[in-house]
Amino acid sequence: MDLQSGSFIQSAIEIVLSNLDDSDFNGNELASALSLSREQTHRKLKKSTSLSTGRFIRYIRLLKAYEYLLKTDFTGSEISFKVGFDNPSYFNKCFKDDFGISPGEIKKMEDTFSPKGKDIYEFYLHPEIHEILKKAIPLPWDVDSTSKKNYQSLIWIALLIIVPFGIYFFQKEDSSKFHLPQNSRIAIVPLKNETGNSQLNSIGEIASSWIATQLDNVEGIKTVPAFTVDEYLPSLGVLSNDQENRPTFSELVDARNLLIGNYYLSNDVIYFDVSLIDGISLESIYHFPIKKGHRDSVMSIIEEIRLDVLGLLVNLEDVKIGKLKPPSYDAYSAYLKGLAEMKDGLYPSKAYNYFREATTLEPNFVMAQIFMSWFVDYSKVDSIMERVEKIPTMTQYEMSLYLEQSNMFQRRYKEALQVCLGILDDYQQDYYFNIMAGHKYKSLFMPEKALEVLAQVQNPNVNEMGLIWHYFKTRNKAESLLMLHRFDECVEYLKSIPEDLQNSAIPELWISTYVGMGKGRGSVDSLLNTYRDQSLYPAYLVHAALEYQLKSNDSSSKYFANKAIEFLKEFPNEGVGDYDLIDAYFLAGDLENAESLINDRLKLQPKLKLELEIYLTYVKAKRSSFNQIENLLNQFGDQTELKWRRHEYPYHIAYHKARILALAGFKKEAISQLAIAKEEGQLRHYWDYERDIFLVSLFDDPDFQKLVQVES
Repeated sequence: MDLQSGSFIQSAIEIVLSNLDDSDFNGNELASALSLSREQTHRKLKKSTSLSTGRFIRYIRLLKAYEYLLKTDFTGSEISFKVGFDNPSYFNKCFKDDFGISPGEIKKMEDTFSPKGKDIYEFYLHPEIHEILKKAIPLPWDVDSTSKKNYQSLIWIALLIIVPFGIYFFQKEDSSKFHLPQNSRIAIVPLKNETGNSQLNSIGEIASSWIATQLDNVEGIKTVPAFTVDEYLPSLGVLSNDQENRPTFSELVDARNLLIGNYYLSNDVIYFDVSLIDGISLESIYHFPIKKGHRDSVMSIIEEIRLDVLGLLVNLEDVKIGKLKPPSYDAYSAYLKGLAEMKDGLYPSKAYNYFREATTLEPNFVMAQIFMSWFVDYSKVDSIMERVEKIPTMTQYEMSLYLEQSNMFQRRYKEALQVCLGILDDYQQDYYFNIMAGHKYKSLFMPEKALEVLAQVQNPNVNEMGLIWHYFKTRNKAESLLMLHRFDECVEYLKSIPEDLQNSAIPELWISTYVGMGKGRGSVDSLLNTYRDQSLYPAYLVHAALEYQLKSNDSSSKYFANKAIEFLKEFPNEGVGDYDLIDAYFLAGDLENAESLINDRLKLQPKLKLELEIYLTYVKAKRSSFNQIENLLNQFGDQTELKWRRHEYPYHIAYHKARILALAGFKKEAISQLAIAKEEGQLRHYWDYERDIFLVSLFDDPDFQKLVQVES
């Protein structure tokens, strides 16, 4: 550990200690307190301590927890909150990962247990760090300096005697070991299919996903998450001296070493040929013995490869203990097909069917269960999350993904963001968690922060599973720029997106940008004509009407709304409630037809009853007297949230009430309800708050403008 900047480390430790009970305190807050950027803080801590920002903060939290366990009668749950963990289960997992023992076992083994050999122990006893920490976190690991010197002298004498013999005796075994550089990562590249049968392509992806996920759960080994590998795979052939100055795959994913290979088939016997290579030079480091077996036993062979890799990197005894049972080949194939289906849009039904197939075959398949939760009715999510939480084989990375999703479903959006940032503090290149952190920052009124994390994500090339993540990045980056009125930057960004990475978000973003820049109806009409042959053209017309309504340009809004009505009346979309046509009637001011259409759809689509009735309530609010408005507000009873069709998560009931009051002209009351909704965690989605057509009557009110002001 090289502490070249003692004052920096001292300041960092003191700042963390002063924010120990704040669960929202993370790498961003530490960087801000140090007057540095997040990236500068990360680099300085890495250089000084070999720790990521997240692990640096976590170690200090856990050391204080250790002291509480030794010296107080607080329960583990109480301690978890005192040291900044808002989830006791996650606290227990982190504690056991770093100390090798659960919090509950500490008091039982107080006199016999020592975390010697653990990284957190070495961190605490490093002279410069210990000098700062020992007063705030006194632990019984410090030894008397005299006895320490005597002990060290004995060690040196023993080494002088033993080392020459040890070098000779262990030379052969050491030569078969590969020692990972400290805090470096391995990228497990999907194995290349050399069987000649394209139906077996998924084997290579399965091997990459399984080996990466399970190796990362072993202490001392860090892998690049499979999502991140997949996004940047097309850069694999770029060399370090590339004439176009393109970054190498290794640089993009921050991997020092790569595991690559291929597989081929002969008479129903499948062969795997795998090597560990240097990520920079691409030179071979170690060639593993070829693994083979019957094609029906492919998952067992993949697990054997994982054990071989593990055996190269850690103690062989640990390998024997760590043998795992992978999901079946059919279950893993279904999971990958589900991810592949997500490339075509946000929530296609085929993806759900594949995830359901995977989880039916393997109920303990964590990732498949988590992604299936995206597709089920909101009322069924809790049971899926409870099932996932009990899966005993869940890895650390899977636990983070579970916590992120679970917090989102429980309306704990800030906590979900903290989970994302915890991963990013340790590994800035993680594609999934950068995308999700960007989404959460934007939705919590922090577009600058959203742009900061999304800047870590390089635009992916075309591949099987990339477009859904690109969809999230496209929307959140462009929407963040629009929130900040940085229209020219948004234009340049949208222009930079290649043709083969276009998605359904982009036309809407172009419309929003054009209207935001003050372009007239003719310019937007010309833009829309380029999408005239697309199935979503009527929806884009509705979107143009919405944008002009937000700008109080009623004539342009009605122009596009009426164009949409003409199209949509010919092709009614009864299967999803005909929402675009209802929107068009509402935007055109034709409330009578809007109400009539909703009533028709209520008869045809009983499954959409609640969502359609909410929209009907909005239409009635626009047309009703005060007495009727009171009745509309009272109909919600004791409910705290209701689903709204524009988003997969229910909206807080106060937000629905705010819409009703705003439509009826009760501005002060509407803003009060909005403040409650925001305080209760209602996110700013694309159509909400200052972009909500049901709230336009509030837009000029100073109290409303203050409420929706973005955070710097």
